[in-house]
Amino acid sequence: MIKEDKCPICEYIFEDCQCRFGGTAHPDRNKRARVIADHIYLLTDKQIKHLKKVQKWWSISYGDKEMCQILKELESKCGCSVVKSWNERHPPKPKTIYKKLKLTDDDI
Repeated sequence: MIKEDKCPICEYIFEDCQCRFGGTAHPDRNKRARVIADHIYLLTDKQIKHLKKVQKWWSISYGDKEMCQILKELESKCGCSVVKSWNERHPPKPKTIYKKLKLTDDDI
């Protein structure tokens, strides 16, 4: 069992975890995250709690219909929706910003 109070994916202390961020300035840790998800039994309770928090920030979708259906089943059992929580945290930009940038609905 890993005994450090660090994120098992980015290996930063919880308060400085980089897993919510992406882009070219951050290393791709997708393979590491997948292996960790497959072996959560190696993590401490604090690390599992941290990963649950981080996963709520990620927008994970699946191209496979069967996996999408499994996610829908999980959502219905827990009474939550990943899509709803993502949209609540990231609402669409107001139209006023589009007007200031001289964008139309076709540009968006």
